[in-house]
This record gives sequence, C-alpha cells and structure tokens, in this order.
Amino acid sequence: MPVYAARLMSALTLLSVAAPATAADALFRSSFESSICDQYSYAVESNDTVATYDAVVLDASKSAIVCGMMNPIDNVDYFRITVASTSTALIETLVADGVSCPGGLLSVTVYDAAVSPIATNAGGGSGGCASLDGFNSPALQNLAPGNYYIRVTQSVFDPTGTPPYALDIRLF
Repeated sequence: MPVYAARLMSALTLLSVAAPATAADALFRSSFESSICDQYSYAVESNDTVATYDAVVLDASKSAIVCGMMNPIDNVDYFRITVASTSTALIETLVADGVSCPGGLLSVTVYDAAVSPIATNAGGGSGGCASLDGFNSPALQNLAPGNYYIRVTQSVFDPTGTPPYALDIRLF
C-alpha cells in the first residue's frame, strides 16, 4: 500500500474510533477509494453458501476490507467474522471504482452463529450501497463474542453485471 494511502487509512481509523461513522463518512471514503480493490484481496470463490464462506480476519483495530464481485451476475458471497469481545458493528458495501451503487444494487445480511438473520439492508447506505450501522440498529449493538456470517448479494438484478465491491467491516 502506498505511504499516502496508509496514512489516510490510519487517519480514517482514528476518526472512526473517535466518532460513529456516518453516511457522509462513507461517501467521503468512496470518493477516494477508486482503486480500493487494488489494495485488498478478493473473496475466494466458491463462497456461495454458509458452508463455503470466506473467513475475514479483523486487524488490530477490529476492522477489515475484503473485495468481491457478483460473477456470475446472480452470485452470492458469504463471509465469516469472529467477534472476540462484545461489540457494535458497522458493515457496508462500496462500489470498488468509487461510483454509486446503481439502484440499490447490493444487499447485505448479517447472520448469527445459528445462521439466523439478525439484520439486512438493500441500498440504504451512501450512494445507494448497502449499509448496516450498528449505532442506529439495535440488532448490531452489543454483539456477543462468537462467529457471524455476512451475505452480500444483488438486491436488484442487473443483466450487465455488478462492478467489483468492497465490503467494509468495523467493530467498536
């Protein structure tokens, strides 16, 4: 990662710890993340079911970014995170090239360890991308330690395909 990008990410991490993230924060991030998926690894196919999830390792600041692609266009991506201590989650998608999600294209659902859905969003975040804000959603507040699954899918079918996306996960 270039030095300027590392410094910017560090500054954003400090900002996100100091205050809850907002839609404006996500919009700001998406404006400079035009090549974010050049910096992070892509999901490994086949992660189309809970049984074949991609494990996401959170860094020391309890956050991670992983990139994915709806390919084929009716694809579903599953990820698993492990919450080590009681936390509030912020989970959002950003289109990797920095443009808005056309028409609420992506949907995110969070499941508990028993694979029961606890929160879902389709296009309610910045730029029409999916966003689950634990500061405003009681379902994502005070998550108990354990495994959680995140599903990213298309909420609106687009026959032209979906651009690569970045899944931003942060625990507070």
